[in-house]
Amino acid sequence: MTQHDQTPPAASYAFVVTVDLDGTRGPLTIAAESVNELRKAVRNLVAAGMIAEAPAAAASPSGTARCPIHGRELKPSQRRGMLYCPARDDDGSYCKHKARV
Repeated sequence: MTQHDQTPPAASYAFVVTVDLDGTRGPLTIAAESVNELRKAVRNLVAAGMIAEAPAAAASPSGTARCPIHGRELKPSQRRGMLYCPARDDDGSYCKHKARV
């Protein structure tokens, strides 16, 4: 039995992100059994630089850019033309997500 023959476990949470893998862009569905697992998977994609630029600065209905990991409104950075997420990760460190204005 190969890995492809096995049925994946049922996921309670799913999230679709646009990823960029070596210049090829496309949707990726992340499935997880908990919100923390889902956040960890998204953080790993962000850390690997695979989250495509468009969803990184996704705007809410009010037009405000939001973090794709925490859903928090992005704040203006001291670096001109940049936004950052003010949320803290599970380990207490600040979110490393940034986006261009």
